[in-house]
Parts: sequence; C-alpha cells; structure tokens
Amino acid sequence: MKKLLIFFFICQSSAFASHSPIVVDTHLSPYAGSYDSLSVQEEILNLQNKYKGYLLSNKQAKFEKAKEDAEDASILSFPPKLSTGKRILGRTLRLGELAFFWTPLNSAIATTQHEVFGHGYRIREVGRKNAKVSQYKIGLPYPYGSGGGATYFYMYKPLYPSENLLISIAGTEANTILGQRATLSWLSKNNVDGREASLRTEASNDLPVYIISLLGSLDSCLEGHDIFDYLKELYSLYPCTKDPADELTSLVLKSALTIGTDPFNYYGLASQIRYFWSGLPVKMTRLNTAIRFFAPVYRISLTPFGPENIFGNYLLFKKGGPSYFYFKQGEFSKNKYYGFGFENHDILSFGAHKMGLKLDFWSQPQLILFYPQNSELSYKSSENVSFKDDRFDFECAYEYTDSELFSKQLGSAFSIIYQYTFPTFQRSSLFSQIGFKTAGYLPGETYRGDLILRLGANLIF
Repeated sequence: MKKLLIFFFICQSSAFASHSPIVVDTHLSPYAGSYDSLSVQEEILNLQNKYKGYLLSNKQAKFEKAKEDAEDASILSFPPKLSTGKRILGRTLRLGELAFFWTPLNSAIATTQHEVFGHGYRIREVGRKNAKVSQYKIGLPYPYGSGGGATYFYMYKPLYPSENLLISIAGTEANTILGQRATLSWLSKNNVDGREASLRTEASNDLPVYIISLLGSLDSCLEGHDIFDYLKELYSLYPCTKDPADELTSLVLKSALTIGTDPFNYYGLASQIRYFWSGLPVKMTRLNTAIRFFAPVYRISLTPFGPENIFGNYLLFKKGGPSYFYFKQGEFSKNKYYGFGFENHDILSFGAHKMGLKLDFWSQPQLILFYPQNSELSYKSSENVSFKDDRFDFECAYEYTDSELFSKQLGSAFSIIYQYTFPTFQRSSLFSQIGFKTAGYLPGETYRGDLILRLGANLIF
C-alpha cells in the first residue's frame, strides 16, 4: 500500500500535471482511489501527448498544438492532409496502441480499484484487530494474461453479517464510484479521449457484468464470486420472500438495462472509434441553452440489505461545473429503503477559489453490526446456506428478531468541497473535502457516523 501511494505521488511530481489531484483519506476509500487512478491515467496521457508528433508533418503538428490551445477548435482552418501511407500507418499504430497498451492498462487500474480500494477498504475499515489483508492478487490483463484479481485476508474474529455483506460488494462499489468520477471528468473537459474511455466503461459496468456472469451458475458453489457470496449471505440473514433464482433473473435484466441505456457507454465506444480513425477525441454534446448538458442514467446497485435501483442524472449549466443528482429505492424481504443526493464540485467560483457541495439523505434498515442475543453459534457464514437438489435452499440461518432486521433509520451526509489554484502556477492546486455523515450505508464512505475528510494536491515541481 505504501509503494502504491509513493507511485501516485511520483506521478504527480512530474512535469505533466493532470487535472485530477492525488487524494488521501481515512483507510484509502474508493473516492481516494478514484481520484488517484484518474490522475495516474491523465499523467500518462499527457506524457504521450507531449510526444505525439510522430507520423505528423510539421504543419499537422502545429495545427494539433493550436487546437489544444484554442477553446473552440472550429475556429481553426481544416488541418493539412497526411499522405495515404501515413494515414494507414497511423491508424494501424493507434489500433495497436488501444488494444495492447491502453485497454490492458485501464483494465489493470479498474482491477486495482476493485481489490485495493474496494474489498481492501472495507477490510481496513473493520479494523486490524478484526481482519487484515494478507495479499492482493492482480492478474496480468488480457491479452497478456487472464486478468482478474483477488483479495486474501485473515479474520481474527467472526465478522458481523453486515460487515460480510459490505466486503462482498465493496469491489463493484468502488468501481462504480470510479466510473462516476470519470464521467464527471469527461463533462468538465467537454471531451472523451478514446485512450481513457475503456477505464470508465470497465469500471461502470463492473457490477452488471459480474451479475450477468453468475447466470446459470447457481447450481454450483462459487465460493469467492462476489455476487454469489453476497446472495448467499443476504439470504442467510433476511427471511426469504423470493426464490434466489428469480432474484438473480431480476438482477440480470436490470444489469442488461444498466449497460444498454447508459449513454456514456456509447460516448466511450465512439471515442475509441474516432481515436483509431483520426487520433482525435469526441466532444460531448452541449446545448446552446441555460442547461448545456443533461443525461439520465439508470443503474442497478447492491447494498448490505438488498439490491436497489438508482435513477441518476448528469447536468451541466452554462456556469459552474457538472452536477450529479440521484434518487434511489429498493426492497428486499420485508425491508423498503430509499434515498437521494446531489454533488457539484464547482458551484461557486471566485478568483483562484472553487466551492462545491455533496449531499446525501437516506431511509434504510439498520446495519446488523451485532450478534443475535439469543444465540451464540448462529454466526457461521460459510455454512449459512444449505443446498437442496443443487440449488439454494433459502432458509434464514440467523436468529435475529424482526425488530432488529426491519427497523428503519434516517441518515444523511454533508460535505463541502474546496479547491484552490495557485495564481503563479496555474496547473497546481489544492483539494479538500470536509464534512460529516451519520451511521448507515453510503457507497464509498464509512458505515459509522464519522467525519468526512479528504485532502489532495496537484503539484508541479
């Protein structure tokens, strides 16, 4: 973990500064991992851009530089044409670049986010006295290996049911957050570079693809499969009202809807095609109205008390940065839960200062962070699900009362985001997020009531 942090800060100290800061917080949350991953990706992009004049004539290279410096590239004259041979060679090299460098790199970043800043974060959160990561395994991405990853950890005591559930969903939770950060970054820059697109695509679709991969596999024990472990633990904790196979079918359909209706998946695909063909990014569609951009996005999500539906919206006004607001709702067993939230990092700007807000509110079941009072032997997570005819026999293995399982709690989180850009060094800035959340589940945040504190910097030396 220390080596990973050192690597991030070395990248930030290079001469090719990114827009995304290097951020640290308690236990290195998915938010810190997202900022840091995007920063590393952008550093590499900037490094390549500095030397991308290969296969370009002097006039073409000058045009590319002028286009980068201009706010609106349409004011420039049409770029000089390359010879047919250079165009073919350039496209061949860019296709190889995407297939053999950027796609594997972005896959490795998403896997690291899933394991280190996902599962690792929730394990770190339960405390070293209770559990500790022993090893991360990050496989070489395709085409150099089979990809994938794993997190191995020791448990020094039985974890509470909600802690087990949090750890199971933490990997896909972390990548969902990375996908959201990447989407907001695209909107801020008003373009999508084909080289960076596969990171957002893989991160945002991590959960739905994971769910779909379980289809037809409930007949066999898949220990270590995040969604299998999640469903097993969930059906062991709450009284069952729906057959697991039916629940999985519903999740698969919602996963397909998540992938198919996400407009940013198509932006990513279009940007890769355009980068291969011309080496240029795709501009985000912006309206010449007070609302410059609006895109609704549906997403399936998992919580420690059941699946939920998230109806999100990305919005950009003429002034300020992009906003994200959402409404979420779900039900499982006898529980119903809902919430809503808003985020914008640039609501108010004055000089070198930017101020933003992040707000979340929810009504949800209480987390089960205690053992049943009437049973000392009920916590056996590896034995909680029995099999009957090679299928789930959905019976509740815990002995919690209805009041413990179905009592509701209201909660909220509020934080102020502040960014300062040094007047003398326009590409250097400081970042901070300070706030507080009450107890309860909020993706990427501690499940306890605690202070929210993130500090970061984007520095050039």
